[in-house]
Amino acid sequence: MKKLLAYCILVPLLLFSSCIAPSTVVSTGELGNTPGNILNGGFAAENENFYFWATLGEDKVYKSTKDFSEVQKIFEGRFGAAEINVSDGYVYFTDGTPGYLQKMTINGEKRRILTLSHVENVIVGGGRIYYKTFELENNTEKVYSCDLEGRNPILLAKDVSQFCVDGETIYYTRRDDGNALWSMEISGKNQRKLNSEYTINPNFDNKYIYYTVAESFNIFRMDKQKLQAECINNERCSGVNLLGDWIYYGRNRYIGPLCRMSKDGKIKEVLLNAPIAEVNVVGDFVFYRRLDKDGGRYKLDLKTRQNTKA
Repeated sequence: MKKLLAYCILVPLLLFSSCIAPSTVVSTGELGNTPGNILNGGFAAENENFYFWATLGEDKVYKSTKDFSEVQKIFEGRFGAAEINVSDGYVYFTDGTPGYLQKMTINGEKRRILTLSHVENVIVGGGRIYYKTFELENNTEKVYSCDLEGRNPILLAKDVSQFCVDGETIYYTRRDDGNALWSMEISGKNQRKLNSEYTINPNFDNKYIYYTVAESFNIFRMDKQKLQAECINNERCSGVNLLGDWIYYGRNRYIGPLCRMSKDGKIKEVLLNAPIAEVNVVGDFVFYRRLDKDGGRYKLDLKTRQNTKA
């Protein structure tokens, strides 16, 4: 009853968030999670001092020190936390995929709902939250940005399958254009088509845009300036995730093994001989879901190569 009352009180305060209001859009700066993690469900994130991750089945979010010597449960939901972002002392996440966007302190306090619609592909940065909604009545997916309290939403684009935010630019795939890769400013202006392939999992570094082509599940990278693309992996990849100097992926499309390669595709390394999905990478740990055994979520220590249940 207490939970129901709290939700009822919140609803009137949030009703205005469904209205689209003009706002000044600023540079995103540092993001609350990496694009690769978010496009793989956003089950793990980090800040300077802590790791944050969501369990599978128990529907809990934990916070730990970087050496895992101290572990604290900070949230327990109903549908499985996802889309975790950590920024300026707060954790942003959804309960379910998609789910209501929520916000709490890094200790799990002062939790509140920010959106009345189910959202996914959540990215926090530079004083804004970017997210995607799905409107069942007209089968439309839309990308919005709003402030850090869920207010002043701005509609950026329609018919978007996936997106990532790179400074002043958003790379996204358009469902109404065969899932081709496009770019636009974070204000939603100057939309530009970049390729014609069915594209998934767009990501980036300083020089390149990385993505997978759905027909072959090969990994490509495109020069941001020249827009010239090259295939850097033809192993039918899944769970693709870029962090630092490495691209992590599952070889043979959910059959395994879990691998990583250099960003030019020339150096490859097998990390785990098992079928995997939903690869998230934080610090020296790879969080992933095993598709054999219990189907649970695990973490791999890249230094010791030890696997433990997450």
